[in-house]
Amino acid sequence: MARAMPHLPHPDRRAGQQSSAAAEDRGLFKRQVVQLPVALSAVMFRNRRNDLIFTGYTASGPSFDVVLAGRRALMAAPLINHVAQMRVAAEKAARRTGKPFSSADVRVPVVLDGAWRTRVWQDEKGWQLKVHQLVVAQWRLSEAGTESRVFGIPPIASGD
Repeated sequence: MARAMPHLPHPDRRAGQQSSAAAEDRGLFKRQVVQLPVALSAVMFRNRRNDLIFTGYTASGPSFDVVLAGRRALMAAPLINHVAQMRVAAEKAARRTGKPFSSADVRVPVVLDGAWRTRVWQDEKGWQLKVHQLVVAQWRLSEAGTESRVFGIPPIASGD
């Protein structure tokens, strides 16, 4: 089940139509971009800024948010379709075997290029909560018997 994050406006983040691609990338990719194999949950949601958010899992470590923000969220149709196809296949397999099905249990393998960021806020009881997010620049999808395909765009270097 997807969890709702509170709306945390960032003072440096403008509405998409007010921001150039270079300015958007300067705001999103403040740390080094890393490549990481990730299993995405088939559950996704959009926040108020229309960013696309998944839960990601690695072979070790806790889960984290995977965020496709800004113009990359608009390029996410192939990823959304791929995740939906994997969810449907898992649902059919569960029906055949008689096992219970949950979209949250489906894991879709992808390779992501992105930068880590941490979001901190206080809950209603005053406890400080931290969420680690991988802000994605590019993603690679592999289908059986095919080369992986690259989607998204690399961040614009700050000197460009």
